[in-house]
Amino acid sequence: MGRPPPPSHGLGPHAAALRALAVNNAVHDRLRLTGGAPYRDMPAWYRSADLLVCAPSYPSFGRAAVEAMACGVPVVASAVGGLPETVTDGVCGVLVPPDSPGLLAKAVRTLLADPALRRGYGTAAAELARRQHTWHRAAQSIMDLYHHARTHHTLTAPDRRPATVLAA
Repeated sequence: MGRPPPPSHGLGPHAAALRALAVNNAVHDRLRLTGGAPYRDMPAWYRSADLLVCAPSYPSFGRAAVEAMACGVPVVASAVGGLPETVTDGVCGVLVPPDSPGLLAKAVRTLLADPALRRGYGTAAAELARRQHTWHRAAQSIMDLYHHARTHHTLTAPDRRPATVLAA
């Protein structure tokens, strides 16, 4: 089995608890806590993963999910915040209800046990990220939102005069 990993210096407040949990579940030999990594190194980290688990219980955009998808990595995510709009369930990953550790574990086990499914989800994830998560598309969505607000809603200031809204 080997010895437990060394103490976690400089890895944040949860590192020791994560290491203890890994030891208690006999998976400590597969745990590597590395601390922060420079942003330029993140694509290599994502590509080294079999999948990304993104399971917040609070609303989140899911930047890590988009980045992993762009690297061809399937995602298992909580269906909160922007994650359901980012991760297409059954296409590029799996969505589970928030705060559902049993369903989360089942989804992770299913993907880890099926390399062909992971590859298919990863390929679809990369395509989806390239198609939907671009700066051009983000800017166009904001412009569409401003246009809709401007043409379908009358904005008034607190004193009931028409409001002036500038978009930068």
